[in-house]
Amino acid sequence: MRQVAAWQSTGDTLHDCGTLARKHWLDGHVVLARRLPHPRFRGIETFSPRNHVHYFRLTSTDDIDDDFRAWLREAYAVGCQEHLRPRRP
Repeated sequence: MRQVAAWQSTGDTLHDCGTLARKHWLDGHVVLARRLPHPRFRGIETFSPRNHVHYFRLTSTDDIDDDFRAWLREAYAVGCQEHLRPRRP
């Protein structure tokens, strides 16, 4: 069993995405600043009001669609702590 971290945030102990490669699929998770119920998420764990871990499984490259890429971008922003910065008007 080998775990591969896709990336890690700077200056924070909570990472924003992680994967675990299996023979026929890839299990992983993304940390989002909101709960996002979706049929493709196998589960969601809430660690704080702005940190929700969403678990997924990829079984083919077709699973890497626009929704999935948007979740990765959002998770990257969480890892950079952009969700904690005040929004500009």
